[in-house]
Amino acid sequence: MIKFYYLLLVSIFFFNFTLIAQRDNEKVSGEKEIVNQGDVKSKRTILDDSTYNVYGSKTTLFLEELNLIDENYEMRFIDTSIHNFETFTFLEKDKMNHQNLGNIGTALYNISDRKPKKFEITSGFESYTPYYEKYRNIKYYDTKSPFIDLNLIFGGLGRSTIDFSFSRNVNNNWNLGFDIHRITSDKQIGSIKSKGDRNVLSSAFDLYVYHNSDNEKYRFIANFLKFNHKVFETGGILVEDKDLPIEYFQYQDFEIQLKDVESHSLYTNFHTYNEYLLDSNIRLYYKFDFLSNNIEYIDQNLPQNIDFYDNILIDTINTLDTFNLKSYENSVGVKGKFSSIYYNIYFKRYDLKYSYYLSGINRKKSENILAINIKFNKNSFLINADASLKQNGNYNLNGTVKNKFFEGGYFSGLFNPTIVENYFYGNHFFWENNFKSKFYNQIHAKFKFSNDHFDLFPEIKLSSINNYIYFNSNKLPEQHTNQLYYNDFTLSF
Repeated sequence: MIKFYYLLLVSIFFFNFTLIAQRDNEKVSGEKEIVNQGDVKSKRTILDDSTYNVYGSKTTLFLEELNLIDENYEMRFIDTSIHNFETFTFLEKDKMNHQNLGNIGTALYNISDRKPKKFEITSGFESYTPYYEKYRNIKYYDTKSPFIDLNLIFGGLGRSTIDFSFSRNVNNNWNLGFDIHRITSDKQIGSIKSKGDRNVLSSAFDLYVYHNSDNEKYRFIANFLKFNHKVFETGGILVEDKDLPIEYFQYQDFEIQLKDVESHSLYTNFHTYNEYLLDSNIRLYYKFDFLSNNIEYIDQNLPQNIDFYDNILIDTINTLDTFNLKSYENSVGVKGKFSSIYYNIYFKRYDLKYSYYLSGINRKKSENILAINIKFNKNSFLINADASLKQNGNYNLNGTVKNKFFEGGYFSGLFNPTIVENYFYGNHFFWENNFKSKFYNQIHAKFKFSNDHFDLFPEIKLSSINNYIYFNSNKLPEQHTNQLYYNDFTLSF
């Protein structure tokens, strides 16, 4: 609570600073200085009641890094509408495409799209990655005055979210800003007190800078992000009877399976993007990305929680399973536009090293990726095709077609198994596999019917997976050698 008061105090300070800064700049339009002709020294300042506010939503613009990559340099106005104002949780904003564990900030699983989100090798510990990726999507502003965006949500049963943003232009070419995010939620089951028995305690902070040269030939972005997500685990409720009493769904004092257990996910990211205009249709760009990811599972009450675990391999008193990963991405590319055709060709070098605390062995992997993206966009008709290729033969191919009435696409790719699917070393499990790459195929179509009275969007997705990897009933990874099919039918209105 003390930290919240500090945040509120900082917000008030910046708000007052904003008013003072705007007041000085509005002197020309906000005041008329009348000089007495008979006495030059006699001056009066009269307030002009017809003044107007120079600063507002139309003087604060923003763009994102993806806009720069796609050669879309037109900055957008901030959103001041109340559309979807009632949605504040991650699940609601994501249109319920994810599933969590019944409380805000808990682990997420994508139930509508099983395709890998990255072409590069990933850790596989991705239950909290959607929160991290959301915070990575930073807005870069062009402000005529200091800008503040404060969003506070206080829900029932000890749940709250805070999103605070501050940005201001140093001059016409440089913009600085930072964002603060926080999620807190109390335990909804198994709490030992009526208030303050935390289930999730999450915080994120980023600091960024954006530069655009006078001639607009050179643009530069840099940001630093630190995201710390702490969960006080409960293990859920042990359900033995098939016919559940209604009290199970009312969270009335049922015993949880774990006590004094924590999991931590710490992300530290530094990212830069540079681009330079060589010719009217040619830009060179370079991206650098560093990620340090530390994941911990801590059980300091192992003897009491012993029934929850299937195995104990090393320590019978405490569990400290720790995974550390550091990755470096370097991308160099050339992009541009010829009339309605956009192109982007780049090469990416991806290096990572990782280790488990109990093994004490560092392992390294490196990947070279060559990719191309081509778009044709004219008169609301878009064709997009992108392809990526690794040195081991794995590929990622994606194509889409869009217009006012139809949207369709095809996706195909070979993806490496994640690190945790192939290798894990902990106090309760150990495995080392050599799984094959997973093969994904998907085709989708969406139709758009709209008029002044209603919108109707039927959509179908047909997907297949070869060499799918899943965790079986023994909690071990297993590769399914047969082809799997899953289809999605959606109707939005």
